[in-house]
Amino acid sequence: MNSSGRRNAGKVLLGVRLAVLCAAVSLAGCSTGKRTRLETERGPAFPQGYLSSFYDAFHGMYLADGLQSPRGYDALVNSYPDSAEAHLLRADAYVKYGDYSEARKSIDRCISLDATNALAYAKRAEIKQLQRMPLDSVLGDERRCVELDSTNASYAQQLLFHLHDAGKYDECIAYALRHYAGHEEDGVADVVLSSCYLSKGDRKLAKDYIEKFATRENAMPWLNGFALMAAAVLNEGSLIELFYTREKRGGCVSARDMAIYQSYLKHSGKFGDAFKEGVAMVSECEYDASDIERLLQSISPIGILDSVSMAEGLAYADVLLKRYPRVDAVLGFAEIMYRKVKDNTRTYELLRRVAERDSGDFLRWAILQEFEDFHANVDGKWVDRTKEDWKNAAQAYPLSRWNELSATQRYIMKRFPNALVATQYLAKLYDVTKSFEAARDTAYHYIDYYTGCMKRAGKQDTVYYHGASWEQKLPAQRAYRKTISALHAFVGDLYMSRDMREQAYKEYQKGLKFEYDNTILLNNYAYYLAKDSKANRLKEAERMSKRCVELEPKNSTYLDTYAYILYLLGEYQKAKGYYAELFSLGEVQSAEVYRNYSDLLEAMGSKTSAEVYRMKAAALEQKQR
Repeated sequence: MNSSGRRNAGKVLLGVRLAVLCAAVSLAGCSTGKRTRLETERGPAFPQGYLSSFYDAFHGMYLADGLQSPRGYDALVNSYPDSAEAHLLRADAYVKYGDYSEARKSIDRCISLDATNALAYAKRAEIKQLQRMPLDSVLGDERRCVELDSTNASYAQQLLFHLHDAGKYDECIAYALRHYAGHEEDGVADVVLSSCYLSKGDRKLAKDYIEKFATRENAMPWLNGFALMAAAVLNEGSLIELFYTREKRGGCVSARDMAIYQSYLKHSGKFGDAFKEGVAMVSECEYDASDIERLLQSISPIGILDSVSMAEGLAYADVLLKRYPRVDAVLGFAEIMYRKVKDNTRTYELLRRVAERDSGDFLRWAILQEFEDFHANVDGKWVDRTKEDWKNAAQAYPLSRWNELSATQRYIMKRFPNALVATQYLAKLYDVTKSFEAARDTAYHYIDYYTGCMKRAGKQDTVYYHGASWEQKLPAQRAYRKTISALHAFVGDLYMSRDMREQAYKEYQKGLKFEYDNTILLNNYAYYLAKDSKANRLKEAERMSKRCVELEPKNSTYLDTYAYILYLLGEYQKAKGYYAELFSLGEVQSAEVYRNYSDLLEAMGSKTSAEVYRMKAAALEQKQR
């Protein structure tokens, strides 16, 4: 049969199915052109169970034929508005469709028509959970459900578990003892009672019930996972082994339970067994990303390397990479393993994959950049870079080879205009090369680069800026201005390290033009002006320092600078108040704070107290050496 024939045959079959269903339940919209009775009048009542016999076929039709709406059930309740069963069917259809509001309307109507229908209360409890309503409201329906049908095990179990989850341990215990008296063989009461007693702090009774569960020959298999958790809390190794072995009989165990078992093995010193169990389960079973993360946390790479060979550890990493190539935790785990065996080329590939999976995650790219900083790519292979290699590479960046920065560094600079990335690199360059000129000239290249970015950026453009939070999106122009300001501050600090004060002050002024509220720049500039007796700019320093304190009132460094400037201006009481605020923040970590405060106390005539703080300064310096 050709494709056209198959399509026509499908239409005929669908038409037959629709015709049969229309004849059976008189659904609206199913006629071949004529108006049906359902469209013109409400149908009579029908025997209980009449509609249920058609439910599976009717619901299957709506799903299988792509009619992604249960509106046929709307017609059904319009035709039979006083049928509790019709409203129950409509509620179930709308639950499957994901419209819990409509489902709730129908189930409420169903219960108003038949207040003795246990299934309706069970369905309403389910809908309330899907609507994320308080558990107490759910429990009300479940209690009523059990009252109406006390023989239904699933209703009883649902109530029991929800009483436990709601923290109603006394009611849960009483219900379990009452309802399950005489038929405890399924093990439900044992597990729930053990967990309730654990929550109440009664470890003896908790252990008694979990041991009873261990003896049940006909216990429900799905309870082994819950029993395993209780055994883990009780730290009962033999029971952990028993319940985990039972759960494995059913095939794959949950990631949660395997992590519990591996943790037990690790604490028992059986790292090799934990590793082998992980390999076996991950090789045979399918887990989602969150499960894999949990499993990898339960087997640390250090534990693996202490207990198995390098080859086994790498083989496990390769199994994970093959089965879960897009799970970040797997990439990170494998990267650690390859880094341990100094396979730099494979490590770099994995780091790049981790970074490229989230182009907006600064930390991933920073880790990749750090790897590149300390390794060199030689003929496609990454080798350890010596200090001399790094020095030569760093010296080559200024001026002549600026355009040869790594692709990673250029990406970071553009994607994350960022004072921290730039200044950390510059500080490292200065530390390694000891070259003032290299650090200064490279900083100017950064400034030129970001000035160009700022000019090209549109008013609506945004970029990531690594500032107060790891991923803070800002308007592009503002982010570039903040970065340029920080770079001028860095150059200013470089000049101050050479005691080139006038050049430093010019750089600070340039930085403030791009962002006046750069607190690091304001504080340093104010402090250097205060210490510069020739500058005669104390009032200007006081304004800048005060702004820092306004922006960050709990920053002890900024409080110290402002209090010290107030002291120099002769405002002793005001300065003492800010020092008191500084000391209230916690332990002082700077000897200079104590020295500044001792100068203030001496100026106020408290020479004995001043000496005490000088001694504190000396003691702190000695401790920090």
